[in-house]
Amino acid sequence: MKRKQFLEKIPKDWIAIVACIGIALVVYLSYQATTLDKKTFVIPLTIEATGTMVPSQSTEKYRFVKLTVRAEEDQLASITEDDFTAHVDLTYLTKPGQYSLPVVIQPKERVLLLEPLELLATPDYVNITVDENILRYVPLTASVAGTPAYGYEVSSFTCEPEYVKVYGPAAQVNAVSAIPTEALVVEGLSESVSGTVTVVYDNPVVRLAEDAGDISVSVQITPVQVELPYAGVPIALVNVPAGYEAHLATSSISVSARGTQLLMDTVRPSSFTARADCQFLTESGEYILPVTVTAPSGVTVTEQSFADVTVVISPVQTEAEETN
Repeated sequence: MKRKQFLEKIPKDWIAIVACIGIALVVYLSYQATTLDKKTFVIPLTIEATGTMVPSQSTEKYRFVKLTVRAEEDQLASITEDDFTAHVDLTYLTKPGQYSLPVVIQPKERVLLLEPLELLATPDYVNITVDENILRYVPLTASVAGTPAYGYEVSSFTCEPEYVKVYGPAAQVNAVSAIPTEALVVEGLSESVSGTVTVVYDNPVVRLAEDAGDISVSVQITPVQVELPYAGVPIALVNVPAGYEAHLATSSISVSARGTQLLMDTVRPSSFTARADCQFLTESGEYILPVTVTAPSGVTVTEQSFADVTVVISPVQTEAEETN
């Protein structure tokens, strides 16, 4: 057929015909839309992150998605929320950053066969920030509950194993300095204790390795060491030469001492012995002698207010000499 003959066969009012077909199609679709019934479901939303990138922040707000289903009334009656799954796919992402990702609704096969069928997810896109998924070994730190007996304290602890594996976004994982264990009770104890506990860690994006099981914890409880001051410790003069008498320029000394809390509670200034030894003095005069302080058993003198004291040695006067 020649081109001229073909053009002659086209109706002169073809534009009107096309417009009418379009209007008819719109009317038909509008009618179909108004005659469809709808159901609304709330279904779980899964974040699929099996690749190199994982969410770097909590996705708690995206746990569910609202799904509106439109279909013929008789077909809609048999549809339930179990006929659909919803997910956001991160597996194809290769670089850290923020992405706007579509919510993918996957109906079961029997639902796909329904005609007509309309599905609308709210939200239909979610904004997720992702980072590289890394593994790191993080040290464990033991937790305790309660307070040891008076005069005792937790001095150290050990965990076996010492480290636990964690996974998650690089920035978050690198920020974890230690992972705490379940608390071991030390209330009222005066000796070390051991036990088996679990790891306690609640982070929405950093995950513990599946092999993070029971942890053996040993907590060392030891006496509290304290240092206290004591004033007015009397100084005694010993080994004064026969026929002489000695006088101190200062009769007492102050000291600081260290020991266990329970022992130091019983110590008083009189518990110490401070001495100046005159055994090498053979004639009258003024002398500077070292002061030696002896502490009770279990107590250590850490400081004394002075190291030497001035002593004056003079002959003992007889009654006749005193009368004259």
